[in-house]
Amino acid sequence: MEVEVACRYNLPITFIVVNNNGIYRGIDKLPTDGQPIPSTAFIPNARYEKVMEAFGGVGYYVTDPRELKAALEATISGPEKDKPSLINIMITPEGPIPKIVQKEQKNEK
Repeated sequence: MEVEVACRYNLPITFIVVNNNGIYRGIDKLPTDGQPIPSTAFIPNARYEKVMEAFGGVGYYVTDPRELKAALEATISGPEKDKPSLINIMITPEGPIPKIVQKEQKNEK
């Protein structure tokens, strides 16, 4: 709800979401075989920048470094630099699973 407050008061804050589809590690797609969604996963490819736009701010969806540079430049010196903004940076959910998550996943089974 911080996004709503920033928009309500038109605060020139830039929120940056490093989005890996979850906490610690997300998933690429929702399971279709009846398997439960891990408790540390969020809906894949959630468009958090759309929440900012819904409240009247500016949203950026970033999938590669060139887009990130452009989004950062726009929030610093673009025509809407005085508005609240959110940059949703998509990163891969792949990678090593932290030990705390490994323990949690074992307990869920």
